[in-house]
Amino acid sequence: MPISNEEREVASYTVDLLLGMGPVYSKGMCGGFGVFIDGFMFALIANSNLYLKVDGDNLCEFESLGVQPFTYE
Repeated sequence: MPISNEEREVASYTVDLLLGMGPVYSKGMCGGFGVFIDGFMFALIANSNLYLKVDGDNLCEFESLGVQPFTYE
């Protein structure tokens, strides 16, 4: 699936917002974008939505906020 100009703009805007964290960049993958810092992928942009990686240390915080996980078929 080709990446649309809208998706590219969302990725660019998202990276601009996150640059305060450090050298954040995005890379096209699987019809969306992976968002990286220091070589570590910490988020995914798919369908113009930002999804943050979650683990056992912060899962409860996301669930308490009612944030839905990324799913695909």
